[in-house]
Amino acid sequence: MGKLTKRDADAIRLRVEKLLSAKISGHAVDNETAKWLASLEPVLRSKLATAGLVAAGEGTTLKSLIDKYFAKRTDVKSATLTVWGHTRRNLLEFFGEDKAISSITPGDADDWRLNLLEQGLAADTTVRKRCGIAKQIFSSAVRRKLISENPFADLKSAMLANPSRAYFVTQAEIEQVIDACPKTEHHPGENPGSFRSFRSCDHF
Repeated sequence: MGKLTKRDADAIRLRVEKLLSAKISGHAVDNETAKWLASLEPVLRSKLATAGLVAAGEGTTLKSLIDKYFAKRTDVKSATLTVWGHTRRNLLEFFGEDKAISSITPGDADDWRLNLLEQGLAADTTVRKRCGIAKQIFSSAVRRKLISENPFADLKSAMLANPSRAYFVTQAEIEQVIDACPKTEHHPGENPGSFRSFRSCDHF
């Protein structure tokens, strides 16, 4: 590393103490220390890895996180991964492949969501779904102690019903379906009261 001033040496010592404390307690390092780790030169990071204070070769970039998460999700279908791929593209285009995940803040996550809206993703459900996928990717990073908090945690991701897709089925349409059913002892027409006994507020 070359010669260091006392001030720089003390700063590194403080970071190393925090890394050691996190290792002993089993907790993730604080965000400031995580950002410092992401900015380290390979030589110093290698020395910390040799000392067992950081994982050797453990990537902390956004691309690394997403790729590893996708690779581990062998429980989902390829079609699902294809859908998740849209969120992957949105994240990498906005933040960049080499963005340190520890440096992404909740404010950055808000800006990312607004960027999705600015791109013309008219359907609010689409934006919510992609926010939900980003949230679960970063939740995995928290569980693996790569970061201490999920910057996407507060983004709205619950799926909402779309009233425009609702359709009221008329009695005439229901009777047409009943008439088209095979005539058996369980045919609705054999017991018309079973259908007419439903009130308009009842759900089928």
